[in-house]
Amino acid sequence: MKIKSILFLTAISLIWGSQFFFVDLIISKVPPVTLAAAKALIGAITLALIYFFTKKEQRQPSSTYQNKKVRVLYVAIAFFEAIIPFFLIGWGQQ
Repeated sequence: MKIKSILFLTAISLIWGSQFFFVDLIISKVPPVTLAAAKALIGAITLALIYFFTKKEQRQPSSTYQNKKVRVLYVAIAFFEAIIPFFLIGWGQQ
């Protein structure tokens, strides 16, 4: 493996693993639903900033119908792959 790949893997491992440590620290003071909502909100703000700073030429043009269909898909993905796991991790660690 290249050193860049190892560094990226290490960074991802630290980000993913630190989640459990910080959830363990805060779960006694904050309910799992509030924690999940806060984590999802931080993620949404981060993605919005990334989108805002992306050049318009790099964005994919799409029709209104496709845009609505894609938005519904993104909401479903966010719900099932981010919000529910965030809640379940907090609830499980509680």
